[in-house]
Amino acid sequence: MIGTVISRQELLARWAFAESSSSRFGDTVRTRLASAFGEDWSPPERFADIAESDWDKIVAVLWSVRPADFFERFLLTEFDRFVCKPWSVSELLNCLTLPGFGSVRYFRFLALPPRRAGNGEATVIHPRTAADGIPFSASFVPCEPVIAVPAGDDFVLLEGYLRSILWLRSPIEPLPVWLPLERDLAGASRPL
Repeated sequence: MIGTVISRQELLARWAFAESSSSRFGDTVRTRLASAFGEDWSPPERFADIAESDWDKIVAVLWSVRPADFFERFLLTEFDRFVCKPWSVSELLNCLTLPGFGSVRYFRFLALPPRRAGNGEATVIHPRTAADGIPFSASFVPCEPVIAVPAGDDFVLLEGYLRSILWLRSPIEPLPVWLPLERDLAGASRPL
């Protein structure tokens, strides 16, 4: 996937697809997807199995799960295209986390005790807690790239916390990450 360029609509559809298996939002996303597609619909195993004509439905579910201003706050409405880039362990560890995870560097997120993320519902499971229940695999390869956007001189990891934690266990290959295209980052002070 490294080097692949996609539209914002595809990025959001991929995000919604990834959230359907999330420890934090998976139950809500799956329920809303079933409502959007019909009760006997089940999510496919791969994003490639979702028809492009269904992306709008999936994106609508994602917009309904996140707070109304979330996508604007993280500039997702500003970028039209995203490219899959390779990230090193250092790049991941030094990116920032979402406010629900304390807006801290990722390495601090890993070191701090897990706390309830996001909306504080009893069913919300911290990605580190979810990772504890997944057996180690030296050959783990993320099924989808994670998503990050610029925040001043830094990047904020928007999506892919559980996959990035599992990747860190054995980071043989670079971590694939969707980032806005460089030409769309003209005002950003940190080059990709």
